Amino acid sequence: MELQNSTRLIGYVIYGQFLTVKATSTLAGYTTVFGSATVTVTQDIPSFVAVSDITGVPTTKTAGASLVLSGTVAPANATNQTITWSIVSAGATGATISGGNTLTATAAGTVTVRATVADGTAIGTDYTKDFNITVSGRNNNNGGGRTTPTTPTPEPQDGGSKTTDLGSGNTVDTPPGRDPIQNEDGSTTLPGGGTITTPGGNEIEAPPGTNIADDGTITFPPDSGGMITTPGAIAPPPSEEGGSQGGGTTINVPPGTVIDGSGKISFPSGSGGGTITDSFGNTFNIPEDAVIFLDMDTPLSYFIGIDNPYGDISNSDWYYNAVLFAYSRGLMNGTSAAPMMFSPNATTTRSMIVTVLYRMAGSPDVSDLDNPFGDVEGGTWYTDAVKWAAANGIVSGIGGGRYDPNAPITRQDLAVILTRYADRAGITLPGARSYTGFIDDADIANYAKEAIERFFSAGIIGGYPDGSVKPKGEATRAEFAAMLMRFLESME
Repeated sequence: MELQNSTRLIGYVIYGQFLTVKATSTLAGYTTVFGSATVTVTQDIPSFVAVSDITGVPTTKTAGASLVLSGTVAPANATNQTITWSIVSAGATGATISGGNTLTATAAGTVTVRATVADGTAIGTDYTKDFNITVSGRNNNNGGGRTTPTTPTPEPQDGGSKTTDLGSGNTVDTPPGRDPIQNEDGSTTLPGGGTITTPGGNEIEAPPGTNIADDGTITFPPDSGGMITTPGAIAPPPSEEGGSQGGGTTINVPPGTVIDGSGKISFPSGSGGGTITDSFGNTFNIPEDAVIFLDMDTPLSYFIGIDNPYGDISNSDWYYNAVLFAYSRGLMNGTSAAPMMFSPNATTTRSMIVTVLYRMAGSPDVSDLDNPFGDVEGGTWYTDAVKWAAANGIVSGIGGGRYDPNAPITRQDLAVILTRYADRAGITLPGARSYTGFIDDADIANYAKEAIERFFSAGIIGGYPDGSVKPKGEATRAEFAAMLMRFLESME
């Protein structure tokens, strides 16, 4: 057989070595082959057999022990059968692969590995298949049986709670006589609830019926919620009594909440989400489509992840992060629902700002408070917020017994109101930089000068590119979101 397409010939030789080349004349290296030379070959082409499956891969291992990964390629006569291994997801296991096929994991959880056969499907197309391997806690009894959780500590003489080791540094304190129950599937049930403590010091108040999977995933029952307390990564400010406010962040979660082994908190659909109260007393309503991430190993508090719900903002907008920050904490909602819009360039009204701060304060009962403003009607969406803000000295109105709730708020008034909120909460804003002034300082009202200076020093405002601050300019919703985010982050 004569082949004029020598380039294809060499390609086959490189990939599968399926052709045996027999030249009838002496060739001057590969350059002659890639030219127009005619090469005579004998046809000796075995048929290619693709990989259809990989079986027999182990699915369990013990933390701290090594596992040699292996599998069986089907069919047995597949042309290529060499398996290489890689990790797709290590989760909380700390898994690594060394020596090409030796899997090691340091903690309980689930690791996903990928088996690959090069050119397994076709020449130039690999065959891949993923496998989940469950890593159980370390075996401490030298007997080969599963020991997660370990035997509970002896019950204290005073009838107090028991502490049980759940593996990977996690423990649970349970009520007397309500020991954890180990299930056949490797999970653990808390019949009387308990307090789960992670290596990083997070405490999870779990209700009765909570299930803890072998990979560390905690699932609350469908009829009971729970509470998580982080140890706090910062020292809280002094309270009004002169002592410490103490503690870190408290997260209240609804029934059916799931906390996976890495610290990701997910809310079930229809639950309404949860609430977060930080060490300063600020309360945030977290929507159910948000995800909270805890650091389970070190006391680094939390962060919130959420998809962008708005059709009129994108990640290229300068205010993108600020808008999602405000939305993910239940502080600012959209201006329309179908489609959901934020209206970043719309103005922020005086009623909007006090409503946000009222939510942050936990929406306390104001039924016993008087309404000092004649232009604030009862029963509106902002009535309680205005009453609360007035009673706490955060707003004082525009004079004449009026608040003017629907008027746009100016940048200087926004700074004043936020500093008053901080003072009410006993929060000291940082003074990281000296006030250098703006080109329009003369336009700042006397009552707002201190607030503007404090906000500049704290890095909450920086002015416009031309060096102005535009104190009497109307704050847009995007500007308000940005100032609010910086204001709250300055406390952390």
